[in-house]
Amino acid sequence: MGREPVGIRGMDTRLVQRILIGAGWFFLTSAGVGSEAGRAAGKVDLDFSEGVGVAGWTPLNDTVMGGQSTSQFEPIEGAMRFSGSLSQDNRGGFASVRGELPLSGLGETEGFELRIRGDGREYSLMIWTDDTVDRVYYGASFAPEAGVWQTVSLRWSDFKPYFRGFWVAQKDLDPNRIISIGLMISDGKAGPFALEIEWLRSITREQMPSGDGLRTPVT
Repeated sequence: MGREPVGIRGMDTRLVQRILIGAGWFFLTSAGVGSEAGRAAGKVDLDFSEGVGVAGWTPLNDTVMGGQSTSQFEPIEGAMRFSGSLSQDNRGGFASVRGELPLSGLGETEGFELRIRGDGREYSLMIWTDDTVDRVYYGASFAPEAGVWQTVSLRWSDFKPYFRGFWVAQKDLDPNRIISIGLMISDGKAGPFALEIEWLRSITREQMPSGDGLRTPVT
């Protein structure tokens, strides 16, 4: 688990990063993900099935540079859905959504866990902190099985630092400094995509599973 996110395939990743910066991905001033709900000292618990953490998410697609990809992050029964259509036209090829997570105190946790149902495509969970230089972000990729509810667990060590789409030598992610999280698809494949998320939460070392971190619950 924790495959490193590659640059946005088929695109000039330096250009993409400048676009993300210019579009405000690093300086969002929205109310934050779920306001006070889902946030407590030392933990994150966004239960989308209960409506916790559904507010404050902002989409950003390649349309800011002339592309034609689309995306939305919307509630469905029992979950939120990140969906749309990826297009390679006009130097496009990415779709994303981001929400602020103004909290601290995750140093005693081991990583994030998500309950998701995907479409067989690869996605990235991205993290921003308040102490990185030159607007570095941290990312980890996952590719859930199509049409099956699964749980993906990502250790903090799975998140690698990137700048303008490229890995950089940077200090390890400090979970105490997390301020924003996001989802992105940029797998180089044109067409519709959909990722459903029931919940996202921080977990402790004791709760972290062994293995590759992607599990299909027995039903």
